[in-house]
Amino acid sequence: VCSATGKPAPNITWLDDRGLEETPQIHHIQNANRTVTVTSRLNFSANHLHALFCLLDHPQGRKKKALHLEKGREDVQKNTVIITSILAAVLLLLVLIYCVMRLNNSRRNKQQTHPGAPRPPVKETGLQQDLGERTSLSLHTWKDQHITNKNE
Repeated sequence: VCSATGKPAPNITWLDDRGLEETPQIHHIQNANRTVTVTSRLNFSANHLHALFCLLDHPQGRKKKALHLEKGREDVQKNTVIITSILAAVLLLLVLIYCVMRLNNSRRNKQQTHPGAPRPPVKETGLQQDLGERTSLSLHTWKDQHITNKNE
């Protein structure tokens, strides 16, 4: 937006090295003191950030204003920081998942290559059964019953 007030109404022209793609919207406002405020609004792409000027022409003189979009640059920098942070977090998460999967595969391979490795105990049935589970099991022997113990 480029705006100027004067009597007579100032002329506003846009200057650009690359050629303007849009036609500016111009509004005239008649003020109570008989001056006229002219406002020119131009939509432009980011390609014009380096060489876009507004030329104010009036019988009392000419003025050339350069347009700067500092706020837009700050927004771009903020977006860049946010995107970079998200990408770094995703990359870190992927590396962590890869390490956990690799550790699990390593443990699984060790168990397969060492069959004599201790395994968790399995509940056996029969002689080593918990006495509380079977109430019908008797510890008494008959007089003529012989007990033999085999070494395993």
